[in-house]
Amino acid sequence: MAIEDNPIAYYSSLPYPNQRTVHMLSGRRFSLDSNKQYKMPAELFNVIKDDPVKLGELATKFIEKHQALQVPRLLTLYRYYIGDNDIHYWDSEKSESRADNRIASGFAHFITSIKTGYRFGNNIKFQYNDDSETSEADEDKLNDLINEFNSKNDESYH
Repeated sequence: MAIEDNPIAYYSSLPYPNQRTVHMLSGRRFSLDSNKQYKMPAELFNVIKDDPVKLGELATKFIEKHQALQVPRLLTLYRYYIGDNDIHYWDSEKSESRADNRIASGFAHFITSIKTGYRFGNNIKFQYNDDSETSEADEDKLNDLINEFNSKNDESYH
């Protein structure tokens, strides 16, 4: 979802948009159902699978709950990802002559990139390959030593 292209979605994701401030750490920001996974029981599906009207009604209920409960949280998290943190909207009530050392971090983007790279990236390969004066037998022997070292140190675990 391109939150930057949809002003309604953007402003609905802001914390307390009418108050123009954020009540930092003053309670729960999202309901407990904002991260709930919706699953249809197999028994219920078997009862309504041949009736498209009932199936459509149930799907509509799931979509409405998702829109009402989960989308605000997802939009807020996306704003964090693009660096638009809630601290930008916090009214600190300090006088203008005092320092205001608020820092908006881009950790959400950094953490997501690191996690994606770790989960879907290529594994590190430990091997020796030098095309100069080493024979293939020496290369194999050295690679075997590297593999033995890694297995003794449980390198794949780290």
